[in-house]
Amino acid sequence: MGVHGLHYFVKQRAQEYVGSEKLTSFLPSVKSRDGRIRVIIDGNNFAYALMSQSRSPGCFGGEPAVYEYHMRQFLDNNLTCCDEIIIVMGCSILAGSPEWIAKRATEKEGFTRLFENIRAGLSPHSLGKYGRDGLKNYVDQKASPPWFVNQIMEIAAEFPRVKVYQAECDKDYAIMDLAVTLGCPIMSNDSDFLLFAVQPVIKCDFNWRGGNALIYRKRWYNSPRVRLHSYHLPLVSALTFNPECDFTKEDLMPFWIGLIGASEFENDNLPQVLPYIVDWLSDNFRDAGDCASIERICRKLDEVALKSEEMYHELVRKSYYCERARRNRFIKSIRRFMVMDKAYPWEEDKTFNTAPAFYRSKRGKHPLLRAAKNTEAFDSLPQEIASVLESSRDACLSSALPAPIFTELVFQIYNCIHQLSCEDEEEAQEDDIGADKIEGNKLPVISTLLTKYLRRELAILDVDEARYFRYKLNTKSWFKTIEQEWAFQYLSKREVPTLPALYKSSREEKVRAFLACFDAEIIMFIDPNFSTMPCFIITFMACLRYLWAQTNMEEWEVDAFVAQFALLDLFTSPDKHFRRLKWLFGGGEETCPVELPACERSITLANLFAAIYYAIMRCQVVTGLPFQEGNGKPCLKDIFSGSVFACTYHILKNNPAKSSSGRHACGIYDNKWLGMDPESNNKMEIECFEKAATVYDRMRANFITPLRKFDARLAEMKNAEESRQEELKQKAEKEKLRALRKARKAQDANPLDRDFSNLLQKHESVDKCDGWLDRALGGEEAIEARSSFPIIDERAFSQLQLEAAPLEITPVDEQTIRGVSPQLSVKDFMSDAAEMSPKQEDEPSYQPEEESIPVDRVDDTPVRRPASVQASAKNSQREPSGVKIDDIFDRINKAAETPETTSKN
Repeated sequence: MGVHGLHYFVKQRAQEYVGSEKLTSFLPSVKSRDGRIRVIIDGNNFAYALMSQSRSPGCFGGEPAVYEYHMRQFLDNNLTCCDEIIIVMGCSILAGSPEWIAKRATEKEGFTRLFENIRAGLSPHSLGKYGRDGLKNYVDQKASPPWFVNQIMEIAAEFPRVKVYQAECDKDYAIMDLAVTLGCPIMSNDSDFLLFAVQPVIKCDFNWRGGNALIYRKRWYNSPRVRLHSYHLPLVSALTFNPECDFTKEDLMPFWIGLIGASEFENDNLPQVLPYIVDWLSDNFRDAGDCASIERICRKLDEVALKSEEMYHELVRKSYYCERARRNRFIKSIRRFMVMDKAYPWEEDKTFNTAPAFYRSKRGKHPLLRAAKNTEAFDSLPQEIASVLESSRDACLSSALPAPIFTELVFQIYNCIHQLSCEDEEEAQEDDIGADKIEGNKLPVISTLLTKYLRRELAILDVDEARYFRYKLNTKSWFKTIEQEWAFQYLSKREVPTLPALYKSSREEKVRAFLACFDAEIIMFIDPNFSTMPCFIITFMACLRYLWAQTNMEEWEVDAFVAQFALLDLFTSPDKHFRRLKWLFGGGEETCPVELPACERSITLANLFAAIYYAIMRCQVVTGLPFQEGNGKPCLKDIFSGSVFACTYHILKNNPAKSSSGRHACGIYDNKWLGMDPESNNKMEIECFEKAATVYDRMRANFITPLRKFDARLAEMKNAEESRQEELKQKAEKEKLRALRKARKAQDANPLDRDFSNLLQKHESVDKCDGWLDRALGGEEAIEARSSFPIIDERAFSQLQLEAAPLEITPVDEQTIRGVSPQLSVKDFMSDAAEMSPKQEDEPSYQPEEESIPVDRVDDTPVRRPASVQASAKNSQREPSGVKIDDIFDRINKAAETPETTSKN
């Protein structure tokens, strides 16, 4: 962001302050105050520079292993001399502001254009252009993975000399303050750091292989062709329009027209205003005393604006820039670029001091400034939860884990990835279908997909409701109110603990709460030792389960994710097939090009998976950092590859039957993208592919198949419950009609003087349809003719109404099904059989027969299971997976029976 054209302006007018140097020779010459060699990197800016250096399209959901490779190359080639590398990430644009909306619209436009090209038969790799180095560039593509910066920062935090910090206040201002404190240079393409002018600025859009970077010295404004002072720089930022400031283009337009002339703005043309403003400031405010008053500066702006004939009649009757609201926006824009410990002439002006500061002093070990006020989400927290989060503030903000409670004024779930029709968006907004699936072949946008998770996050934080921003076309409101999930429970009927209890609980309890947030707690009943598994397996299953539960994915689409997971060790290891992954991701070389298969649905699913991983990162903070101790920390690099997923998706899409075999699903025989060379005799390569096929088969048998059976049984239960409720409803209606008929007979037999015709008006359909009523009640004789004013026995009618009162019918919802499942008999569920053969998969999972055989469970309780199920288990030729569905529901039953004991443990 920053001021448009400032880098070019400085290069033209202050050439003596700009030069190209190798970083390995420049950085040692600018040591920090403590003698160490440091550099501070703008993390958001660096992430997109890294994507550009990777020479690949950014639409496949991300390729963390390739990003890690390029980051390592960058550090080894350019920053080996540094003792410490600090990367700061954060946000500088307020959610919902015009600039925020424009940025979201650009992202939306990028994916919309990409999908249009794909529908036209073009692959993403075909849209790149070869450069002089023989590699493709994708400058025109605006599509990037959701929360891409978080992906990069998670990788950067793993390097030993790198420290990652998150900014609570404005990111650029926090970086500037830290650079002043440490006395080290800043690396960024953002021109804002030229306006701060406190330390040398290194542009990071250089060739990372060569290491020659463009460096801007900090006193460029002293150049004879610029003729500015340090106190001019905040005015330059405010008057040339900076998207991160409060002063808007509409505010500045009268001043620009008066300064340059209306002819320059014809046909919606926006000329380069920076040179004119610099010259105007140097001529009108030569001394510090000339701008000691905000009122005087505003009057000078009005004088220029009144030079325009078009604006004269509008401004002559009032002071445009002296108007209070506009003046306050001007003051806020100036304040943002005022460096601490520097003197500015207008600081003593009372008018200037009306605008509050936007930062607070540092606290704890976190080295960055704090925001001026707590976030809206933090202020709504209960005191106990707020104190626990405050105690972990330094650890959270000194990591790559998203800390939205501290770093965002509101939740920002804004990436759409793909476009639903207007009707679907309106329906989703009205019905709030965040917790439900979108019917048909459509996939939800990210804001809809993550709504259910956000509700559970609020439940753990004990917050009734919160606001979050989401990008939506043609809307006046950019935020939506979201309420917590009212009954967020484990499968054992216990409520999920709030944040303070989770921070004090065991790792198993934290993992259980973590999985429950993603509809994946059932896996702990499938495998009781699941919480002790490596964190990358836990996070992969949580991501996949949530995406699976919230969308209408086909079975082979789920298997495609499992296949890419099984292949990761082979394709991300430098000593194995990483070069092939890099070749696939980059589109090959000019002499040997390659185009990854792509369709709109596969790209959307990949990006939705990456978006859920952002929620995975958030959830770690909310559930007490469950992976802080144990088998490493989660990383997207260990569970996802956009390129490999594109290939496995294409393989299974063309032949879904291949998903039953790991050798076929993992593409061992694929001779285009993934598979082995048919003539290869490399034993290590054969072993690696065989290992991937084995991992796929075991993951599918031990987790995916039991989950499918569980879901099928829940769907069957739901349908049965709906049928039962419908029968009860019909029975109640029959009883009601029968009561009415008996009441009429009673009133003919015992007529009274009182008239009840008004009471019976609501049943006039019965008067008109005597034949239908008789048939509905079992074919009784037709009702005899009645008088126009029927009189009935009041006492008999009241007694019949009581006898025929309909049964209470409870609505059917997910909570009802969830509550019923543990109490069902085990014989109602699936068999203990391992993964079924391809022929058996097409048959129903449960076919009741009269003959049954008793089977003993773990708790020695005799249970009868259909003989057909026993036979299928015996006849199965596959190696048993060891997962027994009966045992799963036994564990759920036991957990539900003793919730208090479980909670104590």
